Amino acid sequence: VFGPLWRQLGYLGAAAGALFVAGLLLARSMSRQISDSMQALIAPATALGQGTPVVIGAVQMSEAAEVGAAIERAAALLQQRDLALRAQQDELLQFKFFSEHANEMLLLLDQQGNIRYANRMAAERLGYDNAELLSMTLFQIDLPATPERLDAVFMQCRHAQPPAFERVYRCKDGAQIAVEITATVLEHKGEWLMHVAPRDISERLRAE
Repeated sequence: VFGPLWRQLGYLGAAAGALFVAGLLLARSMSRQISDSMQALIAPATALGQGTPVVIGAVQMSEAAEVGAAIERAAALLQQRDLALRAQQDELLQFKFFSEHANEMLLLLDQQGNIRYANRMAAERLGYDNAELLSMTLFQIDLPATPERLDAVFMQCRHAQPPAFERVYRCKDGAQIAVEITATVLEHKGEWLMHVAPRDISERLRAE
């Protein structure tokens, strides 16, 4: 009675031992694959964070391969964004170069009348330094101007290019400059801005 029973138990024990060893080997193989796959992704992830070229090595797990593909897609998107930002910076530098070397005053205003940009000629003609102008509003140099009048010009510029109009700007020393203004508006990041080009017409008015 006990002989066959012990043999059955022996077979079961051997089978259990074989399954245990197979499980250990499988777990070791899986852990090695996971470790190798994660090691293969560490360098690309670091390169992505540093903005350097991303190279994905061979990975053995499908999940890790998906992560690697996602890193490659993210790197491509970041590269495209970097190229776009560089192009915008180049355009901005070109605009600033031409604006700073223009022979006429150039101002950029927001809808509240704040001076967001003033070129070198504007600072020289009005007698302020650039930092002072950027802390001022249009209403401090164009005394008759009002917020309502500025809003009206903004609305008019949105529909069509208005004809040039004349104003009088007051300098820091109290002197007055007659100017003929050409104004255009543009939308930037959901905000409307006005590009103002005031041309000094004092000599022309004196001649007239």
